[in-house]
Amino acid sequence: MFFEILHKYGAVKDNRASYDEKVSKLYDKYNIPRIEIKLDFVDSIYEEFIKSDKSLIITGSAGDGKTFILRKIFKKLGGAEFKDGAVASGVTFVLDFTAVENKYEILQKAKKEKYIIAANEGILSDFEIEDDFLIKDLSKTSSAKNFSLLLDKILEYIDKYEEEKDCIIFKNIKTLKEVKSKVEDLIRMCDYNYEHVTMRRLFIFIANMILGSKSKTLYKKCEKEDFLDSNLYSNILGENLTSSARNKRPFEFMQMLSLGYKSSNEIDELILYADLKQNEEILKNHYFGLKEFYAKRDKFLENGDYSLIEEYMKFFRRHLYFKHGFNLIRYISFDEYKELFETLKDGKKVKKSIKKEIALALNRLFLGSFVNERDDLFIGTSFKNSNERVANEIIEKLDVREIDFEFVKGNDDEYGEIYLKIKNAKMLIDLDIYEFFKRIANGSLVNSFSNEFFERIMIFKSQLISEDELILFNVDERGRVELYELELGEDYVSLQ
Repeated sequence: MFFEILHKYGAVKDNRASYDEKVSKLYDKYNIPRIEIKLDFVDSIYEEFIKSDKSLIITGSAGDGKTFILRKIFKKLGGAEFKDGAVASGVTFVLDFTAVENKYEILQKAKKEKYIIAANEGILSDFEIEDDFLIKDLSKTSSAKNFSLLLDKILEYIDKYEEEKDCIIFKNIKTLKEVKSKVEDLIRMCDYNYEHVTMRRLFIFIANMILGSKSKTLYKKCEKEDFLDSNLYSNILGENLTSSARNKRPFEFMQMLSLGYKSSNEIDELILYADLKQNEEILKNHYFGLKEFYAKRDKFLENGDYSLIEEYMKFFRRHLYFKHGFNLIRYISFDEYKELFETLKDGKKVKKSIKKEIALALNRLFLGSFVNERDDLFIGTSFKNSNERVANEIIEKLDVREIDFEFVKGNDDEYGEIYLKIKNAKMLIDLDIYEFFKRIANGSLVNSFSNEFFERIMIFKSQLISEDELILFNVDERGRVELYELELGEDYVSLQ
């Protein structure tokens, strides 16, 4: 019976979970308490509001839980009937600022009287409100933490309200319990790229992971279905969904990871010849026996028809990533970024090796790809062509110790924003830009990346350029930078 409720949360055409009142009918029908998770930051928002003389505005995307939070605060204030315009302990509640016609008048009232207002992201951009209100942006909460709390609650409900059967759904559940931390890391990657996943989208994601069938009746029958269609790994990528559903968070991000398609000869040989190399243990799974795969493999080796094993190879690559920690996604720097995030969150010092690697990457971006300097940062006035060994630009030299970071906390203890700081310049460092630095430092050519990264670097560099010192440089055969100071006169330039 709980699967029917979970199905309504899923990415089906008539997604009734979008409307809080309608999905509650199913809870009432089966006499099941509504799924609720404890969000610690709600208490902190409430305490801050009570102590302040300002009204509170809670912003976020549709499905972020604004109404849920307002209801919680309403109850804390002793409110009776929760509805738009309701008053509790002298506080007026506005449940949907988007629908308010006289927005300016409401905001003016809220400056004099206590209000709590729920507003969709962007709706307040036409009003100057920052100094007059407490503003809490729900996009600055950890999607990964919310995912973990929500998944635990959903699995608890399944254990309580559903009887286990031999079918694809329960095979997905068994697998999910084993790889939960890896799936959580995928959502954490969204956080690290500041791509917030709303609570509603997390419901959809979890429902699809577990049920994930193209058949709308599967959750009722729990019928045996081909694992290639509805296994957990495929469902995580939304491969069972329509293209429009896949193009929404977090599925669009999962697709971008190329999970199941990125591999190497070593990995594929490990899969193909696991029985011969005594590595069968790493291929064992809840969906099918290995004899089934080996029979397909043997036919492939006989006639070279890769289509016989193509879906199996995708499955096993994903299995190696989720179950055994093989790095088979596009990011090579996730673990390092995660360590940097935790270091800054805990107020600890960043490793010097990370600063040196960023210095190396920036030097190559500023001066040319053959630069190997990492102990100092050289700020060039323009990008050089990636294939050019020698540059002659006006630059400034900084010690690597001048590279610093700033960590800005969000609404909960798991969210934060990382900024790279050098002198008076500051740049938001997400996982993508950190990956960009990492790959440039490892020798990748700068012209193999999107222009978006260059534009961000150029904006950052424009803050760094100083006209106080003018220095020419040359890059020698070992990639070291040689400096030549300039003395500027009214009508001459002297090389020192």
